Amino acid sequence: MPYHTPESPFDEFTVRLPDGTVLTVRPLKLTDAKALSDFRKNNDRFGLHDPFWRDGGPVSSLEKIRSVISGIREQITAGRSLSVAAWDGDRIVAWFSFRLGPDETAPTWAEIGYAVDLEYEGRGVITNIGFLSIWPGFRKYNLLRVWAKMDPRNDASIRTAEALDLRLAAVPSELADEVPAGMLYYELREENFRAY
Repeated sequence: MPYHTPESPFDEFTVRLPDGTVLTVRPLKLTDAKALSDFRKNNDRFGLHDPFWRDGGPVSSLEKIRSVISGIREQITAGRSLSVAAWDGDRIVAWFSFRLGPDETAPTWAEIGYAVDLEYEGRGVITNIGFLSIWPGFRKYNLLRVWAKMDPRNDASIRTAEALDLRLAAVPSELADEVPAGMLYYELREENFRAY
């Protein structure tokens, strides 16, 4: 499968969904705080982010959200993360992140995270963006695995992980602190990736 990556992690690019919809994909800017807040609050069907986003939570004000975006941009600049939002006009319809593990000299894994607007679910948004990040990330960093954790109630997230070729697995001992009890662990291992 061909993939396209921007030359700079802050470049903007587009993806065409199977239904013909064209989305603009780019990292968040500080001016995107309100759009990000609206997206996360309107698409949290299981209350997964409730303690984080609700009034009084760590990201309950636009000022706090701008601080989070600033931190994300610092991680992108440092080459530790690729975190992008997909836009349809002036509305965020999806978010995707690819975050390297803690070993700064030779990371062995990366965690992915994603969320999709309920109206765009099942339209291939994350699979299109995900393949743009996962494939080049495996090659660039010689990773042993890419993984994601998810709520077992979230069938759509599980289907997306499987579409990205991640498979349900036991949590490796080195990631035990990264995956909370009750969450599912999906991974794509190096030996499976090399089959492409």
